[in-house]
Amino acid sequence: LQHAQWGTFCEELLQGGLFEWPKAGGHDDLAHPPIHPVKCVPPGELESDEERAIYELVTRHFLACCAKDARGNQTRIKVQIPQGGESFSATGLM
Repeated sequence: LQHAQWGTFCEELLQGGLFEWPKAGGHDDLAHPPIHPVKCVPPGELESDEERAIYELVTRHFLACCAKDARGNQTRIKVQIPQGGESFSATGLM
């Protein structure tokens, strides 16, 4: 758990009792199992930006599967301009 980028999060999952086994999907397409990191690799040991980006994508996805689902609040705003009758709206998730 001594990875500069992921170590603290992993420790919180394991030591804080927040780890959850990844959920089994409802469909089996008989393809290979999900891609997941098999060892801890410091970013400096990866040779290119592309390798670092792929490793980060795989690691983030795997760790997200082992954590509680994210929760957010949806915000919606609607503005009406009296002159001309135009209206604008925006929706966002925080």
